[in-house]
Order: sequence, then C-alpha cells, then structure tokens
Amino acid sequence: MSKILVTGAEGMIGKMLCSKLNKNHKIVKFDLKLGHDILRRSQLEKAIKGCTGVIHLAAMSRVVDAHKHPLESVKNNILGTANVLECIRTINPKIWCIYASSREVYGESRKKIKESRALNPINVYAVTKLSGEWLMKTYEKNYGIVCYRVRFSNVYGGINDIIDRVTPRFIIQALHGKDLTVNGGTQTFDFTHVDDVTDGIVKLVNKITIGKANSKVYHFVTGRGTNLMELANTIIKITNSKSKIAKMPSRFYDVEHFIGDPSLTRKELNWEAKISLEKGLKKYLSLFDTHKKMPPPPYFRQARFSKK
Repeated sequence: MSKILVTGAEGMIGKMLCSKLNKNHKIVKFDLKLGHDILRRSQLEKAIKGCTGVIHLAAMSRVVDAHKHPLESVKNNILGTANVLECIRTINPKIWCIYASSREVYGESRKKIKESRALNPINVYAVTKLSGEWLMKTYEKNYGIVCYRVRFSNVYGGINDIIDRVTPRFIIQALHGKDLTVNGGTQTFDFTHVDDVTDGIVKLVNKITIGKANSKVYHFVTGRGTNLMELANTIIKITNSKSKIAKMPSRFYDVEHFIGDPSLTRKELNWEAKISLEKGLKKYLSLFDTHKKMPPPPYFRQARFSKK
C-alpha cells in the first residue's frame, strides 16, 4: 500500500479526497487545522518521509483574500510550494507530486480553454498559482521530480468550505430570505462539484501508480459555463426562497469568463464531470442544517493561511 501526503487535507477538496484515497493508500494528512504549517520545513520533512507521492492542495485559495493579503499569499502559495518541492528533492526525488492549480492562470478568454492555452494571470492569486506551476516544471526539469498540475474551476459542494465563497454565500442568503448579493452578474464560470474533482484526482493517482499518466497538466472542469445571475436564480429556485438579487459592482481584479475544455482529461484519464449544476447544488443543499440554515460544521468563516 503506497503512502501519500495530502497538504490541505482538512479543506473542502482535501477532506473528500482523503476519504476516497484512504481505501487503497495510506494517507498522511497535513493541514493548519491539525497544527501543521507548510512554511515550517521541519514539519513537512517529517510528514514526507516514507511517502511515494504528495498531493499539494494547501494554499490561500481565494482571489479576494490574495488581493487583501498579497504578501501572505506569496508566502503561502509560492514559498509553501517551494518548501514542498525542496523536501521532496532532499528526501527522495522519486516522490511524485500533484499540484493543485487554478483556472485563474489563464486570465481572460471568451473561448473554451484547453490546457495548452497561453497563460496570462491578472491578479495576485493567479500569479502565485502560476509561480507554483513554474516551480513544479523547474524542479522536474532540474531535479527529476515527476510533477503533475491539475487546474480547477469554481469547485463547490462539500463540507469544510469557506462560507463566503459565492456558492455557499448565495445558499445561506437564500435560506435566510436575504438579498443575494451579486458582484456584476454576467461573469461566466465553469462550476465543478467537489465529488467530480476528487474522483478525477483519484483517477490520476491510479494512472501515476501504474506509470500511465501521459500528460503533465489536466483540467478537472465540466466544459459548461454558468453566469452569476444564472447561479443566483437557480439557488433561489431550489431553495424556494423569496430572496431578491442585489447587484453590486464587479471587482476589477476578477477574471470575467472561463469555460474549460475537459477533453484531454476525458481521453487520458477516462474522467468527466457527471454532476450537473442543479443536481450538485441540491446535493450541497442537502448537507445544510435545516434549523440553523447553515452548512454543517466544521466550516471556515475566512481564509486559512500561515501568518508567519
């Protein structure tokens, strides 16, 4: 049984991923909630020893938080990633690494995006994630560490999420009969359920294990776009809410449009997103506490990151 380190193991993606991987692998969990810190090399070194692979999810994972705390974002997302790679390099460069990246690295595009599209980050968060990707590529080229980059888009639907993200925020507002505050409204994104995303990562791990992961970058996306007004109206519908929509100005540092092309992932990993947006939202809503009208604990009210 292989031993895999998962950083960010208590986050939304990490929590579900660990439960799935635990069936066939020994999982080492690494997370701030558990007293760990990716900026502390000694902790990482101890966790990585004896592992065959690392799935690096830990990050300051929201555009708005990186905009408010740019230096902390650089430290956590770039230096934290460098620490992971340095530990692999010094302990055992044969340890493979999967790095969680983001649609944000592409910047703006009105067309469906393939993994090969030029990268053009427009905000601090995107720059930190692309820097992490370049570190992965460089450590692979210079030190032989086999690295894979997976790009996500607007993942939703699990426990342990930050409740100020757009999907949980809209649902909470709708359940309480409050206005759904929509910044802009026409921005179109590829909303992907966490169950689909984690299934995809498991498939990639399985391919890596048998030496048949042929590409180094994969999209885990639906290939379908939904604008924020559509998302808000769908949530009002499924919650039977009488909430209205309150339009707010869009944020200047946000990407306005992203729809990913999942064809490479479908071809090589035999993966595709199976959960439609409405089905995924209903599935997520079923997790909510019907009395408190909130997601089940534990959830996070704000971003988690090292403040060293």
